[in-house]
Amino acid sequence: MRPSQYRYFAVLFLAFILTSLTLLPVYSAPNYATAKFKQLWEYSDKLVDEQPGAGRGYTWGPNTFGAFSEEYQEGSNGRRLVQYFDKSRMELSANGQLVTNGLLTKELVTGLRQDGDNRFIQLNPSTIQVAGDDNSNGNAVAPTYASFKGVVTFQPGENTAPDRTGQSINQAIAKDGTVTTLDKPPANITIATYEGTLGHNIPSVFQDFQNLNGKVWTGVNYVAGKVYTVNPIANVFGYPIAEAFWARAVVAGQEKDVLIQLYERRVLTYTPSNPDGFKVEMGNIGQHYYHWRYLQNIPAPISLTGSGNKVVKGVNVSAGIARMTSFHDGKKNFAAKVLDPTGKTVGFPVNTIGVYQGNTFIEVPQSGSYALEVTADGNWKVDIQDMLSLRQEPPQPGASFKGKGDVTLKFTPPQVGLNVFHLAYSGPRNFAVVAYDSNGRNVATIANEIGNYTGEKAFSALAGDYYLTIRSSGDWSIDIG
Repeated sequence: MRPSQYRYFAVLFLAFILTSLTLLPVYSAPNYATAKFKQLWEYSDKLVDEQPGAGRGYTWGPNTFGAFSEEYQEGSNGRRLVQYFDKSRMELSANGQLVTNGLLTKELVTGLRQDGDNRFIQLNPSTIQVAGDDNSNGNAVAPTYASFKGVVTFQPGENTAPDRTGQSINQAIAKDGTVTTLDKPPANITIATYEGTLGHNIPSVFQDFQNLNGKVWTGVNYVAGKVYTVNPIANVFGYPIAEAFWARAVVAGQEKDVLIQLYERRVLTYTPSNPDGFKVEMGNIGQHYYHWRYLQNIPAPISLTGSGNKVVKGVNVSAGIARMTSFHDGKKNFAAKVLDPTGKTVGFPVNTIGVYQGNTFIEVPQSGSYALEVTADGNWKVDIQDMLSLRQEPPQPGASFKGKGDVTLKFTPPQVGLNVFHLAYSGPRNFAVVAYDSNGRNVATIANEIGNYTGEKAFSALAGDYYLTIRSSGDWSIDIG
């Protein structure tokens, strides 16, 4: 490959990378993935949403960061439906009957992402502040989830504490994880009870908060009841996994004393300077986890180069779809085949003759290590971006697209429900268009024709973004309306 070609390809690929810096949008809470998620959200949060002066905060939060079909080994087809809210994640059981509340804290503290009952992927622990403003707003003093790694209990007997019922809380934790004893705590908060399952003390303010009574929504009307259900440990909070610690945190631009306790499912904070009814709050662990999983741990693009036939092992990509940007300067066959660890073919994104430049999607059945087998008679380059990167790219504006050759794009359908694809193609060989949803699942074949073609295809869209891969040898246009 000539130096000028490499420079051209590098500039082109950089354009693809830069688009990944845009964050996904935040959707309002009424966009629910299932009726069961809506029912659970409304039970405690409908009143707070409708009556800002209700005197309590959100259980789930006013925002959702999207619904996803995430890998889970024991789920249906190895996946499960989840939806992220500010303060937690809802998960739908494999049989579609139960909604569980994510055990997110362990993953954020240890960096172990759980993709099954006994399947874990090691990532970096979360460096997001547990309480207060995020670091971009000047909250550099507050401890992060990673700060708690040396004080949490995930196995029986690990970092447990003695029963200190009735005593005042006088321990503090710094951002580097150092624990100190305070001669004069910021407030006299006593311990109400000792939870023996994992061996930690619960402050009176957090015990009272978990047993809060108030108006809850039945689906028909409001009644008096337990705000966090009749079993708050199982359904909302989980067991405490660490002692309660005082810490300094910047809240709304002001540095304050905050009492923090990590639970299996939630994070609770007590800020003495807050008004009554809001001294105890739930941390935004759902928002934090979403950021950690989908933004903090985005893998770097994979760039492979070579000449002639070659097999490259150890190509690590996430489940969903991955984009392959491929280049070849030879005269004969150029093909790229994706193989799983057993050697089975899972994708054949490129198979052409001569000089080639294009983008294609490959379908990745589950996160893991794959191999790329390249057949070529010249120099070649393959750049790969997986599903985590693709999610961060903004959709292309509008609903009319034109191009030539193999192209991938991300788009937002003009409306939820019925959309019509108006297609036109001019070329001698195959013209194929396949649509994938926001989770990278193949949801529709829009076109699969040979030679010149014009036609229409109906497409049923849900809310959210979609992806298209267009395979062609000539000019094409797509108008969606």
